[in-house]
Amino acid sequence: MIYFQKWNNDSFESKFLKHIEKNIKKPDLKLYIGFDYGFFLGTNIYYCNDEAFFIASKINNSFIKQKQLVRLFTYSDISKEYDIIILLGYSNSIKERLRLLYNKNKILKALSFY
Repeated sequence: MIYFQKWNNDSFESKFLKHIEKNIKKPDLKLYIGFDYGFFLGTNIYYCNDEAFFIASKINNSFIKQKQLVRLFTYSDISKEYDIIILLGYSNSIKERLRLLYNKNKILKALSFY
């Protein structure tokens, strides 16, 4: 099951996440997809348990294969609610928004690895 971060309907983030939601299959795990705030470029991938590590590794490798910038791939016990958390980028940065828009299809391919 995929959970998407909530944003205002007309925001860049909401439109981007709705596009992803329409175009990828639902996995057999609890996957959270959203955005982060900061001044970095790249995607952050967190896995919350040993069982999710294998799938998170596949997601990480899929992003790398699509030549997408992965800033962070790590274990985190931030939230035991989700198996994997994917934060696609820092949406408050104009440079990061442009990178995300330019690479939208590659991001979809990376998330459709299974």
